[in-house]
Amino acid sequence: MTTVFYIPHSFVACDSKWSINGFEVNNINEDKFILHASPSTGEMLVTLQAGSHNAIVLYQALLSGLITSQQFFNLFNLYKDHFELDYDFVTFALSNGLPKSRTHAYYPNNKRQGVYAFGSGGVYASSFYYYSGLYRYKKRNKKPPRIFSHSCHIISAMQYAYSQDRRSGGKVYKVQWSDDGIVDGTMLPYHENYTTNLKITLINTMREIHNMYIEKSQDQATTAQAVKKPALPQKKLSAHKTAKVSSGNQATKMTVSNVIDHLKWFESL
Repeated sequence: MTTVFYIPHSFVACDSKWSINGFEVNNINEDKFILHASPSTGEMLVTLQAGSHNAIVLYQALLSGLITSQQFFNLFNLYKDHFELDYDFVTFALSNGLPKSRTHAYYPNNKRQGVYAFGSGGVYASSFYYYSGLYRYKKRNKKPPRIFSHSCHIISAMQYAYSQDRRSGGKVYKVQWSDDGIVDGTMLPYHENYTTNLKITLINTMREIHNMYIEKSQDQATTAQAVKKPALPQKKLSAHKTAKVSSGNQATKMTVSNVIDHLKWFESL
């Protein structure tokens, strides 16, 4: 599925691998993060996402302004009985790492200097980050000092998660912040045509998703009409289509209530 871990005002990181049952899929064009503007203030935000590809695409369409909240809700109602829709996310102000959404599971519980995480590999990245941080602290006064930069610390935690969770992997996308703002980011700089190009990609993917929905609806209608007839061989989806509907374990199932909550959050940004 995904590895996402973060400390507000400090850093956020995610992986880039899309997979079906742990096997990498290379024909998906969306990232697991999106840079987008607040609908009310225009402030630039960064949102990192986990879950099923179809759900992530729907939310990216909403966040980018490609579709409205009402259109999002209508599409969700169309798709919810035909696709597995699972979704988790976190959003920060791009300029300083200020949280704009709720936090997730904290590792370790009730201890200082821990880290927040979600996704199938999140606990592995956060545990590595926490315990290697303790090791760095203990070695700080040794001579010569151990050379282990903060950026390297994040990358190493992600690589450990990859070794433990086959659903995570690929390039590490991250943003780091200091008191003065952004200090580093493999998500940056974003091209001036970033939003335009993203919308083009999303339009193509959403057409594919909707075509799949139509096929599924027609198949269900045909099956209902032929209840008393001998069963016909089921049509197999291509690997590409299976990737589009593959669910990510350990993400929250989208329901009417949490979708409404998400839309209220989006409109309050």
